[in-house]
Amino acid sequence: EKNKGLKILGVSVLAGIILAVGSLAAFKQSPFIQNNPLLTRFAALATFDRAELANFASTQGKSRFGIWSIAYEGFKERPVLGWGQDNFNYVFNKYYDPKIYDQEQWFDRAHNVFFDWLVAAGSLGLLSYLALFGAGIFAIWKSRAHEKDLYFLFSDKVLLTALFIAYFIHNLFVFDSITSYILFFGMLAFINIHDKKAITSPLLSTPIKNETYILGGSMLAVIAGGVALYSFTISPYVAGKTLIKAISYQSYAQSKESPQVFEAALDAFDETLSYDSVTGISEAREQLIQGASLAFGSTAATNEIQGEYFEKTRTEFAKQFATSPDDTRYHLFYGSFMTRLGQAAASSEIVEDGMSHLLRAAELSPRKQSVLFEVGSAYLSNKRYKDAVGYFKTAFEGEPSYVDARFLYATSLIYAGDNKTAEETLKPLVGTAYMFDTRLIRAYVETKQSTKASEVVKFKVEYAKQLAAAGKKAEALKQLQEVISIAPNFKVQGEKLITEINAAK
Repeated sequence: EKNKGLKILGVSVLAGIILAVGSLAAFKQSPFIQNNPLLTRFAALATFDRAELANFASTQGKSRFGIWSIAYEGFKERPVLGWGQDNFNYVFNKYYDPKIYDQEQWFDRAHNVFFDWLVAAGSLGLLSYLALFGAGIFAIWKSRAHEKDLYFLFSDKVLLTALFIAYFIHNLFVFDSITSYILFFGMLAFINIHDKKAITSPLLSTPIKNETYILGGSMLAVIAGGVALYSFTISPYVAGKTLIKAISYQSYAQSKESPQVFEAALDAFDETLSYDSVTGISEAREQLIQGASLAFGSTAATNEIQGEYFEKTRTEFAKQFATSPDDTRYHLFYGSFMTRLGQAAASSEIVEDGMSHLLRAAELSPRKQSVLFEVGSAYLSNKRYKDAVGYFKTAFEGEPSYVDARFLYATSLIYAGDNKTAEETLKPLVGTAYMFDTRLIRAYVETKQSTKASEVVKFKVEYAKQLAAAGKKAEALKQLQEVISIAPNFKVQGEKLITEINAAK
């Protein structure tokens, strides 16, 4: 009777799966499915939709294959013991693949558990992890029925083995989390209690009867548990809650132009960072530097508040570099902030400080376009054009299909005086919005190429007229005002066009 019930259940589940897949295929075009990205993807798989599958392969599939190849490069460098837990970001930055420029910029996992273990613990770590699967399946299938023991029926064995296989396949495309670990090790524990021959420690199997040991051990366990609870749960929770308050104050201060709220935001950042929690401290520092950028960009923030933000940022990032000296992310954020601030304040000392960190970021991640762009832009601002060209050229040659890299490389060539190479580089962009980009106008104006600048301005004006004709008056005016701010010779004509657009109904 039990077997009959299981058969009915199995057939029912299989029928349900077939019905669900068939429904996805039949109602693929329905709004309910089309408005749900997950169901849309499943429907594409169910119908083998080539366009949808190709789109997936070029987006998420592209990022997955890209970071897997990066992970493999990291494994080759340290094949035995790996890079240590939670260090995938170092591998990602060092071996960054320029082809994934349009994907997430800061991966901290390989999105494949097996590659994650290869990077974190090398081949020995991966073998140890795979041994858990092997030991679990071996324990399942060696189980034999005995009247006094727990045992697995054949159907139990098939089901548990299927769970292992499903989890294994699932791990090919994701990374583990606390939830998945609880399920996995819970299943291993369930299998273990059915294995009467499981190895146990004689020390643990012998009961402790001495009351002094019991009391002392209990007190130590309570103290250790309390410390762990505070360090890993309470402190990060309170710090995170305070950080949210700081970000909220910062946003409110920006929108309301309130110096008092800027001060309140800074106080909240101080409180957040004072917890010095194991988790979240780096995120707090990132948010601090964003808050500092907002403060320096706001007329409401007083010089005193800006100075406090500056000192706090510099102090906290000195601590960050002491704990993670080879993390590209923090060198890039801090370097970008300091170079821009130094240029605005005309302080060579601050600029040099920022440049040293930007160059360190480029050293740590030599093929990452976002890093190369920052270094190149900093050199452009400092009028070191040849140096800028070198970094923009590296970014462009890393992946020529990246149009932003192409455009920025061409612009840097204009500043460096290599107009011939610049024109050749820009040819594939003819007919696109890049050809009337304000950065291109600025490059021609600042290098005193008035004829070239006028040609680009004409494209810009034509675009503004098209926007005005389409009823997008505000956007059209914005385009013209941008040109006026860059090209003084266009001021009279630009203001006339602005008057005409404002007068039009």
